[in-house]
Amino acid sequence: MAEINDALGAKEYLTEMRKKFDKTMAPEMKAAMKEAINALDLQISQSPDITGDGYAPGTDQIVYDTWHCPNCGCSYEYPDDTHDFCPACGQAIRWPQEDS
Repeated sequence: MAEINDALGAKEYLTEMRKKFDKTMAPEMKAAMKEAINALDLQISQSPDITGDGYAPGTDQIVYDTWHCPNCGCSYEYPDDTHDFCPACGQAIRWPQEDS
């Protein structure tokens, strides 16, 4: 059985319970558990896709200037418009660590 000490553990636990009691669970309870699992998915941070669409003037170096939510695909300016959660869908975002 999954440990429930974070969103991932809670999601795994609910998923196990949903499978275990699938045949005896009321349809309303199944729907509620599905919604809870979907909400927990948003709390499990994911790395955004960071893309570039051009080159720095006078160089052959790509400028990475856009990030895309891994859940809904919405695009935002990078690095100026970064968030801990996607403004459109609420997906938790895990940013790459900057080298010091």
